[in-house]
Amino acid sequence: MKKNFDSNWHFGRIAHNYRNVRVTDTEPIDYIVSRLSGKLSEISILDVGCGTGRYTEQLIERLQSRITLLCVDLSREMLNRCQEALQLNIEMIDRAFSVATASLLPCKGSIADLVLAFNAIHHFDIRTFLAEASRVLKIGGILAIYTRTPEQNRQTIWGRYFPNFAKKESRLHSLDKWEKMISASPLLSLEEIRFFNFRRHISSQKLRELALTHHYSTFSFYARQEFYEALKVFEQRIERKFANFAKIPHVSPNVLLLLKRV
Repeated sequence: MKKNFDSNWHFGRIAHNYRNVRVTDTEPIDYIVSRLSGKLSEISILDVGCGTGRYTEQLIERLQSRITLLCVDLSREMLNRCQEALQLNIEMIDRAFSVATASLLPCKGSIADLVLAFNAIHHFDIRTFLAEASRVLKIGGILAIYTRTPEQNRQTIWGRYFPNFAKKESRLHSLDKWEKMISASPLLSLEEIRFFNFRRHISSQKLRELALTHHYSTFSFYARQEFYEALKVFEQRIERKFANFAKIPHVSPNVLLLLKRV
């Protein structure tokens, strides 16, 4: 039986260190900005599952627009870190932060030009969220979902070498499943699917540190003893597979779904 996941407990526990244990992929943000470039002199952004605001921060730095921003997260601790980070940005004209779920967004009417859901969609009830995104987006507005498919998850160093990691993570969806869910949303159309495949290096020591901090919520599905036994096997597999423990090559694949409010 899979262990239940308590998102408030998990993210409250790691909020203080979250920016240090997660990599921020700037390329999808660059691509979104290229799609928006020159279209809006003022833009309203809603970041759902904003976490500590890593991606919102990148977006703000790149946009040459006047911005109205609403950041939403279920975790008060993560939202506080987001607010701290974005207080330093003086370019925004307006900003707000709200503890809320993706199934009941704190917005009245169609207010957003852009809705972001980056590395968070697997925590949502997706069909309800798509309906909410349809409600809050302006006509022609964009919903940007950055996530990973089960196949991509199996390609990561965790999916390949950490026992049962890919099996434990059942919250990800195939592209076929995504297309079916989007086609069932009458006010959203799928504009583009864009793939990203980052090739990186990491040390075995850093891998151990990341696992111990549960930098991926997937680790929370392991019972305590089960996790430590799996970590031991993972490290043994890494030692057998790679010669240079200080510079282990690995891939980090993701997919960006761009949906349009029609």
